[in-house]
Amino acid sequence: MLAGTAFLVCIVGLAVFATADAYHISGVQILVGLAGLSFFAIFAWDYRHNLRSPAFVLYLSAWTVVHAVVFLIFMGLWGWSYWLAAMCVELFLFGGTTKLLFGLDPVSSNEHRHSSDES
Repeated sequence: MLAGTAFLVCIVGLAVFATADAYHISGVQILVGLAGLSFFAIFAWDYRHNLRSPAFVLYLSAWTVVHAVVFLIFMGLWGWSYWLAAMCVELFLFGGTTKLLFGLDPVSSNEHRHSSDES
């Protein structure tokens, strides 16, 4: 299953970049879009029970833009090593502000906490 998923990711990636090449879209724009999309998809799943709140959806969308801009700036100026460090700081700030503004923990951490309480 893992090999099949990896193969599917490769095929989709090739198709995306081939389409971008056909329509003269920069590869940088594709990477930034994929970075933002993956951020939104991952955290929308973690906070899926809160997606009914317009304020939370707006907050998550705004943070997706912040994530894409951080990706673009750090990758463009300094490369992977600095981007990874910046991503750690950014995700720490995302978790902290989500807890501060909305009082929310990700679903995955809540499920883990409940499963450890039962044992």
